[in-house]
Amino acid sequence: MKVIYDISVLGLAHYYKAARTGVYRVVENVARELLHQDCQISFSATHALFETIKYLNTSKEFQGVPICSWSNPLMKYIYETIINLTYPNPKGILKKHVRIWASVLKRIIMQSRMINNYFESVDIYHSPYFPLPVHIKSTKTQRFLTVHDLIPIIHPEFFTNAKDHMINEVVNSISDDDWIITVSESTKNDLCNHSKIKPERVFVIHLAASDLFYKCEDNSINQLVRKKYGISDFKYILSLSTLEPRKNIEQTIKCFINMIQQQNINDLNLVFVGTKGWNYKGIISKIKNSGKIKDRIIVTGYVADHDLAPLYSCASMFLFPSFYEGFGLPLLEAMQCGTPIIASNTSSIPEVVGDAGFLIDPKDSESLCECMYKVYNDSSLAHKMSLASLDRAKMFNWKKCGQEVFKAYEYACSNL
Repeated sequence: MKVIYDISVLGLAHYYKAARTGVYRVVENVARELLHQDCQISFSATHALFETIKYLNTSKEFQGVPICSWSNPLMKYIYETIINLTYPNPKGILKKHVRIWASVLKRIIMQSRMINNYFESVDIYHSPYFPLPVHIKSTKTQRFLTVHDLIPIIHPEFFTNAKDHMINEVVNSISDDDWIITVSESTKNDLCNHSKIKPERVFVIHLAASDLFYKCEDNSINQLVRKKYGISDFKYILSLSTLEPRKNIEQTIKCFINMIQQQNINDLNLVFVGTKGWNYKGIISKIKNSGKIKDRIIVTGYVADHDLAPLYSCASMFLFPSFYEGFGLPLLEAMQCGTPIIASNTSSIPEVVGDAGFLIDPKDSESLCECMYKVYNDSSLAHKMSLASLDRAKMFNWKKCGQEVFKAYEYACSNL
């Protein structure tokens, strides 16, 4: 079986650290697992080709994997020559014009008959994030698209220009004979309700947390990471997400303040890990206007992957009261580190948490406060929840995910 897997997301994240979010982890781990399946795999980059090539050049495990879409050696030579003109990093107008012409050339090549002929020999083309390219269409190639969520369609109020969001282009790129992978039953239901895709052409394949996330019990490492991000020796509640209204962060701050004041707690902080997102100013304002308690609310910004396991492991609990999720990968990361979970009972979140944590209505501040205090005040309960998190996390792993993706490929090829 000949498989082409688009890794544009990895190229983007190679240069823009803020793009190293859940989707980045998904694309990288599925790519890694596909290397171990019985198929001939190549990578492609429908976006950020320059950055993707640089990513591959710095990746030991992926260096031997070809980046495809070239059926004509002359075209490949011309394109790589233009790339070489761009790196290492010419400045100003030269770089700008080289990249413009390279993009034009790419578009011409990718829409040419040579590319269409090339894909006649490809069994599977899989885009794990971006819309399916129009030019990749042949009688043999089975096209796969991973849909992570439809939140801009279902909840446009959480986006500035929901109608212009890429998810609309993603859904519109689906043809009747394409195959879809969703990361949860919730997302599958959303997709089938908002498109003409047939349910039998949609595979639900749950994600996993990488081996970077583990229960870190090395106190020296934990203390170094805490110091690095300005987190004192107090206990702390952890929240990890982009700072935006959909994540229900203002509610989290309100509940934290109420609990601290009502219970007269002096040894607990609230830590937010994540970059600034859409309409984040309300969150910052909420923190600034929280009086003396504002010094106990810490916003770290972006945190490197290798520092996350200690932060999860040291946390007294992990909060994820999001209004809506397509999956909720930070939940699995936290559970794999043995962190007690308090999360929303909406969308895909119950599929991930199961009965391993407290699930509450994200609009119910009283329930959130109550659960937070229970975990803070009852060390025996917190320990039981930690063990439950570790046990639940074992149900999800990337090897299983990769195998299920490959089985979906096999099923598609056997049902031509």
